[in-house]
Amino acid sequence: MEGYRTDVRVCNLSLLSTGWYIDQMKRKAYNSEPLPISMEWSQYKDGTRDVIALEGGHDQFLNIKDVVEYIKRPEFDQKRQLVFISNARYSDGKSIPASFSLPVDKAKVLANGTVDSTLADQIVDHLSWNLRSDRGDGINYLYKAYLVMMDILANNNWERPIYYASTTGSEAFFGLESYFQLEGLAYRLVPIKTAYRGGYESGRINNDILYNNLVNVFNDHKRVDRMNNPDAPAQEPYEYAWGGLNDPRVYNCEDNMRLTGLVRSIYIRLANSLLAAGDTIRAEKTLDQCDIILNDKIMPYKMTYQMNFSLFSLDFIKTYFALNTSTGREKAIEKTSRYLDYIIEDFAWYESISDQSRKWQTENILNEFVLTSQLLKQTPLNDADLAAVKEKVKKIKFDQCGTQALALLCADADNILKNFENKQNELARKLSEMRDIATLSTMIGNQQMAEKANGALDHYLQVLTSMDPYIGQAFKNFLNGEQ
Repeated sequence: MEGYRTDVRVCNLSLLSTGWYIDQMKRKAYNSEPLPISMEWSQYKDGTRDVIALEGGHDQFLNIKDVVEYIKRPEFDQKRQLVFISNARYSDGKSIPASFSLPVDKAKVLANGTVDSTLADQIVDHLSWNLRSDRGDGINYLYKAYLVMMDILANNNWERPIYYASTTGSEAFFGLESYFQLEGLAYRLVPIKTAYRGGYESGRINNDILYNNLVNVFNDHKRVDRMNNPDAPAQEPYEYAWGGLNDPRVYNCEDNMRLTGLVRSIYIRLANSLLAAGDTIRAEKTLDQCDIILNDKIMPYKMTYQMNFSLFSLDFIKTYFALNTSTGREKAIEKTSRYLDYIIEDFAWYESISDQSRKWQTENILNEFVLTSQLLKQTPLNDADLAAVKEKVKKIKFDQCGTQALALLCADADNILKNFENKQNELARKLSEMRDIATLSTMIGNQQMAEKANGALDHYLQVLTSMDPYIGQAFKNFLNGEQ
């Protein structure tokens, strides 16, 4: 990182399939030594080994270094595409399954701090993994960038830390998620296996490392306004090149705003991990720090057109409640009230626009019902000190958009029933959204809308029961279980 960590080498996978970029990675840059790439120019030049087809992996776990050495053989030097599949019409060599293992030098990973000594008993002998193919035939097509990645993994020998950016798609992780350790906006490759839960839940958490990075290192990143405050005291440079995210003078475009949901999710994961360890004090401090970096006045808790972003904020509020402290509860109630402000404002706008405009906003309106329902489910509205929140809930109005959303859900449900066998999950989602409208209508005292939504639900449950009593009961249980 130029000017900050000149010993670190950033490797862009989008460029790693090009010969000129691989050349750069094989040269020293500033204080960063060359990457351990064993391939020579003749083996990675453009037009050579651009795409490699491998069979589906089924726990064969071939040593990754042996695989790389085989693919490097000179008879493959002039071939743009290589096929290593046994039952293909044509194959360039013996079949290679996309199933790999990487040996672990336990003494080395303990000595260089890759793994803390307290976790020595969790170190595995080998990293073992299968690549996941999204093709029906199970074949894995690897671009040259992934062959280079395999080369680096095979020859690094656990000497230099290897990190994967958490902001990339899962395809960049090369199936290694079970050996990730979340340390901020990057996952470190470690020889400890963790159950892969998918999505943003990848990797284990070392509470001390992640807490230090999120709370101490990334402590506050507002810029000093020298224009209006020329005599402001000097500020020490940050350890990392992070700045301006929580500065009100800095414009955050839609892309920046969207990615901050991921940042918030990392704080939430750490807080939950600390709670699981019984460390309530640091868990609350983690959430408080998140609210400094991603303060609602700059990074709103809710964005109408970004469902995942808004859901992360709900988890943020939920984790404050989970602290089970008086201060945590107070902050959770305050943020619940603020979130409701957004909901009231959004529904008011939906009610004010034309029928045609509401049709264009249907997806956002349905998301609004889901978000509102989720917020209220996680908020103990029966408590006396939540009177202000309960009063605010009653300000939500959705006569027009509620009727329109319900009509659309019914139309979708009718179409799904025509091909019900293949769309049961989709119907469950539609009925769940109807249930959200009914529940919210009851909460705000809109009995007419509640009767409409409950009537629609009863109708479809009766239809399902007439088709198959077992299926009808299963849907009833599903809906009751979510209430």
